Amino acid sequence: NNIFNFSSFFEGYFWETSGDGVTTHIADRAGSEAIRFLRERPKEMHFALTVAFYPPKGIFDENDCPRNSTRLYENVSIPEPYDRSMAYRYLPPFLQRNQTEARSRYIYRFETHGTFQSSMRAHYSMISHIDSVCERVTEELKRQGAYDNTLIIITADNGEFHGWHALADKWYPYQESIRVPLIIKDPRIPIEKRGTLDDSFTLNVDLAQTILGAAGLDGPREMQGRDIGDLYLERPKSRKPWRSEYYYEFPDINAKIPPSIALVKKKWKYVNWPKHDHEQLFDLEEDPFEFQNLLLNSNYSNVKKEMQQRLVELRHNTFEPFVPGTWCDPLWPRGTPLEDKPDCSPEISYRCCNMSTKIYLETDGSQK
Repeated sequence: NNIFNFSSFFEGYFWETSGDGVTTHIADRAGSEAIRFLRERPKEMHFALTVAFYPPKGIFDENDCPRNSTRLYENVSIPEPYDRSMAYRYLPPFLQRNQTEARSRYIYRFETHGTFQSSMRAHYSMISHIDSVCERVTEELKRQGAYDNTLIIITADNGEFHGWHALADKWYPYQESIRVPLIIKDPRIPIEKRGTLDDSFTLNVDLAQTILGAAGLDGPREMQGRDIGDLYLERPKSRKPWRSEYYYEFPDINAKIPPSIALVKKKWKYVNWPKHDHEQLFDLEEDPFEFQNLLLNSNYSNVKKEMQQRLVELRHNTFEPFVPGTWCDPLWPRGTPLEDKPDCSPEISYRCCNMSTKIYLETDGSQK
């Protein structure tokens, strides 16, 4: 009965006008609501606060940004990517279609020098403004004497192409889309490790485990991910090797965004586009921009085979207890007829589905 619950939502728009005619950017509103929570919370209780900013998502017009941040970039020229026409030619044919979301948004946001510059100035302006809002929140923590004892995580839900690969937005398993910033301020970090960089593979599924770990709690057995604190804290479980690879998947959500699965390692990335029967293999050390599909070279047939096999293994491990490709696969698109789907996996035969728990996906998205 003593749990404190507080929530405010600002989604899908950038400006809000109050009843007395004062217009405020929603990034500022989100920051003000966070500060209100910090001031009104029961001070004798521990707290968890998430501030999820709607922008810079969808920002490509400087009019959607506060004026005090756009001034920072008025006379700035943003460096453009490599030869984008060349990058376009390296794309698989189905990603070159202007009807896809990534291409259609690229055309009106980044295709010309002028649209690229205005879109990037708007994006950078918004990020700078959000940075100032985060400063307001951390200053409130300091004012309350809570800053030095608070775990702070700054991250994002997805990357942005920003015109690289002649694409816009996200959805695809290329580096610009799947890599996100991650900054952790943890009062437990040893002094010698503060301010250092770590290139270990961390994933969004690690965040919940990290927060629970900081609170002295263990996550449920079925929860994926690992406490990122293992990378900077000296404790017995930190000695367990960190992941050296990960499984990626983007499901089939509509006709304009092709689904994909991938296996990512430090050196190699294998990508499969299942609806187009297309595969790619990249050497990320030699080809960090992911232009050269090495599957066109027979010298890499062994690497391809190893990556394909490992992808299958990781996919099954990720889905457990469900089996990918069968009727219990939770990622079938809405309305998919499941009667003709296999009952168990041909790759890992010992993990067959239990017929008594068969899942049917209804057209409204519910499961029975």
